[in-house]
Amino acid sequence: MLGNALLRIAKSAIPVAILYVGKLIIDQVVGLAAHKGMVGDAGITRLWELVAGEFGLAIFSDVLGRLI
Repeated sequence: MLGNALLRIAKSAIPVAILYVGKLIIDQVVGLAAHKGMVGDAGITRLWELVAGEFGLAIFSDVLGRLI
């Protein structure tokens, strides 16, 4: 029962984390668009890291749902 409760608490925090990472992605895209000619590899790399992080959170959410 305790394990199930902990999994449910963890699963309930995932949507908030996904929204926050989505906000960071939008901020990164706006920042890159503002510096059209000066886009460096670091900015694009950061963008892809955020996209991968959001994808990882979605997979983690699905795994937690199956465990519950």
